[in-house]
Amino acid sequence: ARDAGVKRLVAASSSSVYGANPSLPKHEAMCPDPLSPYAISKLAAEQHCRIFWQLYGFETVCLRYFNAAGASEDGVLGERHDPETHLIPLALVAARDGGALTIFGDDYPTPDGTCIRDYVHVCDLADAHVLAVAQALVAAGQHARDKEQQGDERHADGVGLNRAHVHGGRFEQGGREAPA
Repeated sequence: ARDAGVKRLVAASSSSVYGANPSLPKHEAMCPDPLSPYAISKLAAEQHCRIFWQLYGFETVCLRYFNAAGASEDGVLGERHDPETHLIPLALVAARDGGALTIFGDDYPTPDGTCIRDYVHVCDLADAHVLAVAQALVAAGQHARDKEQQGDERHADGVGLNRAHVHGGRFEQGGREAPA
């Protein structure tokens, strides 16, 4: 990046760096406790960014994502897996086709026993990246787009969905449910 003249970087990290810490809401001052190779790799990447800042003044912003989900509203951009293993696409297909949706795990300490996850829409993540870049440009004394042109800022509301909520179609999916 330095050789190419790149001055700033917005890096994708993960909320998985927090590990199993039950404290809510999660915040950057929390002590990381990664519990998987994936989480360790994300924390290591954050540390590399910090070191590059200290050594070379290379500016970075690391965004810690929760469960990214969704596609562009026009359906042009999104994920497609074969086989599909992600909950939300499986729930959408089940609702569309009237098929069953298998929910794994029913012994979590939640009202219905299914796990709870925070989901963030991929378009919100894209907006966060644009805002992070714009903020970096402003901080560097350059002109970013006017506030009106940036659009609304959307943030996670801190309310997770358990698997049964996703299964029950309690999100925008035309009001159809998929049988369990």
